[in-house]
Amino acid sequence: MSGKYKCRRLEGKVAIVTAATAGIGLAIAERLGHEGAAVVISSRKEANVKQAVEELKRSGAEKVEGIVCHVGNAEHRERLVKFTLEKFGKIDILVNNAGINPDFGDILDVTETVWDKLFDINVKANFLLSKLVVPHMEKNGGGNIIFNSSYSAYKSPPGIAAYGVTKTTVVALVKALANSCAPRNIRVNGIAPGVIKTKMSEVLWSGSSDAEAQITADSAMGRIGSPEECAGAVAFLASDDASYITGETMLIAGAMLLSPKTEPTEESGRAVGLVPRNVQEGGVAVLGQWLSGVVAAVQPGKRGDLRDKEAQSDEEDNTMHDHKRVDDESQYRYPYPYPYYAQTPSNQIVNGIMNGFDRVVLGVIDTARRGSLGLKDWGQQIGILPRINIFSYKK
Repeated sequence: MSGKYKCRRLEGKVAIVTAATAGIGLAIAERLGHEGAAVVISSRKEANVKQAVEELKRSGAEKVEGIVCHVGNAEHRERLVKFTLEKFGKIDILVNNAGINPDFGDILDVTETVWDKLFDINVKANFLLSKLVVPHMEKNGGGNIIFNSSYSAYKSPPGIAAYGVTKTTVVALVKALANSCAPRNIRVNGIAPGVIKTKMSEVLWSGSSDAEAQITADSAMGRIGSPEECAGAVAFLASDDASYITGETMLIAGAMLLSPKTEPTEESGRAVGLVPRNVQEGGVAVLGQWLSGVVAAVQPGKRGDLRDKEAQSDEEDNTMHDHKRVDDESQYRYPYPYPYYAQTPSNQIVNGIMNGFDRVVLGVIDTARRGSLGLKDWGQQIGILPRINIFSYKK
């Protein structure tokens, strides 16, 4: 038994990891193997497969097999599935790690041939391999499919924008497959690595210290990621610790998309509407949020009835989401699941104050967001003017 990792969450599971002879794929295969899974790795070159299998066994992974597979080849995909079933009898986990980026340059310079090749491997081949394993997972009672997308799915870096388009498609594919596979007890998720030190990403950070410095400057953590950090996320998603997670793509990018090292100024904040133009404008907006909260809660209407069948039925299915109860004269909106009680004038006022307090918090946020709007337009949008007489009440 390996002692490299403390977790053994995947005992008795069988995993396929494509493109697993180097980089992120190899790290994933190692992590799954150390957590107890039997692992089948694949790659296009037999020499690389044999070398990786030996390396994994030396690292302490106990059950590892390998086979040559070009995921773009239908016959190879079928052979990979058949090989895994012959060696271990089932398939519980599929990690679609295979991906290519044969071109570096402006997206408008990408040829049709390169475009087709990108989609054939990064999207189509991984989708078709997933289709092959789903019946075997379903027969076994369920499973997990995990795709390797990229942070470029959300942010198109110069030079690899076409690659990023395919990875955006993968994010959508994860969601689509998750819906289809959920009734089969198969979860489908993805990871979206940032810049990870691998051969594939070398073009982005190698060549000079300035190139790597530029990459790290875009990360809140100030560094490039490692394959092992991606592998840990995959092991989590493949385990029962993620049993209620499906259709999600996990960013592993050191907060790269936040561009945290761009220092904002007060002037730039006002220019883009993140800072109110003056204190009075922001203060009025916050006050307006509070008043509109009170007004929204203190509405004329008949008193509630604790024995109301509708209320009792709703209470049995209460959640922490916004809850609504509607009767023939008024609507009561609770920001939290308050118990039902008679709506007396004092209760309405208390509810209004509590609702108003929530609105203050929202108002502060709204102040920052809407700072560039004119005060009149702003006031209309957040509902400063009361719609009813606060003190009216029907007995």
